[in-house]
Amino acid sequence: MHTRDEMVLFVQIADEWVELDVPQKVGRPDRSPRQTSPLHRRFAWQWWFLPLGGSAVVGDAAAPGWLERFLVLLCDGHETAWSAVEREPMHGREAQVTRVAVQMYRYHFAKPGSGDWWTRVSHGNVSWPSLGSTHLERRCI
Repeated sequence: MHTRDEMVLFVQIADEWVELDVPQKVGRPDRSPRQTSPLHRRFAWQWWFLPLGGSAVVGDAAAPGWLERFLVLLCDGHETAWSAVEREPMHGREAQVTRVAVQMYRYHFAKPGSGDWWTRVSHGNVSWPSLGSTHLERRCI
């Protein structure tokens, strides 16, 4: 069975958590897999390495510093940061975001005919190499 650990991005508006997809990455279970080879968007490429942790192979790509900075930029309403995500679920509500978070999930291909591409299970809030945990969250002021 093919599995993959992935970080998923969420924003909170009032009491609602909205999932945002990173283009060219695994995301919502009903979203089809993306083919990007041989060229990858650098931002999406960095997301691929988050679940791997720091090592000689992935180096600083797995360090959360860039990810923490990205969460700050989303909170600040930075247009370049917002243009890096698929934000159609937001419907222009970026200014109403009160929190941003990422959560680690384990993805499996869904059974044929189920209507979804993936099934996923949260890792919960456990320690993860280079991230410290599988959940990072930032409150927006």
